[in-house]
Amino acid sequence: MARGQRRRRAALPIGVKYGANADNLPPAASVASFLATKTTIDRMKLFDANPAFLDVFAANAPSISLAVSIPNSALPSFADRSTGLDAARGWVRDNLSPHVANVTLLLAGNEALQLENLPGVLVTTPHYLGILAPSDGIPSNARFRPGLDTKILAPMLRFHNDTGSPFMVNAYPYFSYNAANLNYAVFRPNAGVYDPGTRLNYTSMFDAQMDAVYTAMKKLGYGDGGVQIAVGEAGWPTKADAGQNQKPGPVAERSFGIFSTDFTPKYDLGLFVEDRPNPSPKPSPNPSPNPSPSGGGKWCVAKSGASATDLQNNINYACGYIDCKPIQRGGACFDPNNVQSHASYVMNAYYQANGLHDYDCDFKGTGVVTSSDPSYGSCKYVS
Repeated sequence: MARGQRRRRAALPIGVKYGANADNLPPAASVASFLATKTTIDRMKLFDANPAFLDVFAANAPSISLAVSIPNSALPSFADRSTGLDAARGWVRDNLSPHVANVTLLLAGNEALQLENLPGVLVTTPHYLGILAPSDGIPSNARFRPGLDTKILAPMLRFHNDTGSPFMVNAYPYFSYNAANLNYAVFRPNAGVYDPGTRLNYTSMFDAQMDAVYTAMKKLGYGDGGVQIAVGEAGWPTKADAGQNQKPGPVAERSFGIFSTDFTPKYDLGLFVEDRPNPSPKPSPNPSPNPSPSGGGKWCVAKSGASATDLQNNINYACGYIDCKPIQRGGACFDPNNVQSHASYVMNAYYQANGLHDYDCDFKGTGVVTSSDPSYGSCKYVS
């Protein structure tokens, strides 16, 4: 799931990690087939180069791109200046080359490796958010830790810029929550955290963490689109999910996951194929005697009476996910130049991009679904 600050789009790839520290997992072939045929997931992170998993996904889910991790145990031999390159090439030859069909990303835990015999495979390394210096939680104040910034991360970012590979981070708001910011960490309604540097109000700790990484990259000269950010891992544990029942550590470590072992979802994330809006719906055999002029479409607009502050916050939020050029000066929907009109346009674009779920039009009670097309003049609302 690659992104840069305020540049997320609903059409970006969606990936999951496949943890195998469990004795209650379904067969890998069943997992691959389920993800490929029943969900919109098109990326998978594997924690090693298990040939059985690689072959199964190549055979049963060729459309899913794989990110394969080099085990930490292999890294010391790669770091040796005299023999490291040969060791890396040997590992690739023995573990990856025979199964490389849909591998697009190689995850290394040390120096990025230039592996010339893997065309089309990019190299990166996942980082935990401890690479950021302690701060006040305001994204625009973020920077990388001294000692890591110019000596390690700057050369790594230069490598990513030169090769087109992403800078990968593992983001877990769960590990930073406390009683005061729980709602902020788990996507519940909250007042948010205001960033005076960007004048953005963050109501999601995850978004704030990602933009903090972006800011830190920018302070090293790599924040303007040359290097993408990829989220290697993210998650919120729930005791309801058995997860990886053999994973060591606190109970939370065994309680991550979005599907149970029988493939039923633990969260409604809109990941199933049937959750996608049908681009060509068949007409009802018994149409309403009073159909809307648009043919029965649905749009999301700002509620009359919603405060300008709330609507501006909606614009700030939605424009992180959708294209807001139409409401900018010179755009087809710039006029009338008021927050009510601009908010309605972007709230609808967000609602449409995320599958027309009613909850995606809620916006803390400031949005409403309508069957009347709000388009006007040259301003055409997405439908």
